[in-house]
Amino acid sequence: MHKSEYVRSYRERNAEKERQRHRLKRERLGCAKVRDPAKEKARHAVRNAVQAGKIIKPTECPSCGVAAVLHAHHKDYSKPMVFTWICATCHGKEHRND
Repeated sequence: MHKSEYVRSYRERNAEKERQRHRLKRERLGCAKVRDPAKEKARHAVRNAVQAGKIIKPTECPSCGVAAVLHAHHKDYSKPMVFTWICATCHGKEHRND
């Protein structure tokens, strides 16, 4: 029996134990929904607005001018549609400055 077959059969035999293990892992790692629900809600609001075409996502970071995938940076998660688009590098700098 290959390892993958063994793992599959183990998970089938111990389904409830596996669910419990994953639940504990999410809690320990701090699943975003559990850790900060307002932050998760803001992320979804922006993502949905972009997908619906209500918000146009730029391709260049306004802070440094680099063409990159941009993040929506929120200063206040209770206002999900108030944010700035910035690259990952500038986003990290913003959070370290806060």
